[in-house]
Amino acid sequence: FQGMMAGDELFADVMMYSNQNGSVKGDGVRLRAKPSTSATVLESMSIHEKVCVDMTKSKSKNYKWYYLKRVKTGTWGWVKAEYIRLKTT
Repeated sequence: FQGMMAGDELFADVMMYSNQNGSVKGDGVRLRAKPSTSATVLESMSIHEKVCVDMTKSKSKNYKWYYLKRVKTGTWGWVKAEYIRLKTT
């Protein structure tokens, strides 16, 4: 990356790999405003829908909840990890 200083390369690598693709495991999976079953439901998703998981933010909840973007609408929210299948490389 042009204009980077020593040590910035590692940071850039982390930023590039902090998101992971996945899909929804079931119908009616709720995308929520906060990582709680009592939080506001933003949208309801369908089986096999594509999502992009922010692994950095999800780590704060020990990966029990994923903070993700629903690709279909671009909406960001939280989903219980058990309802998301992460794409293996």
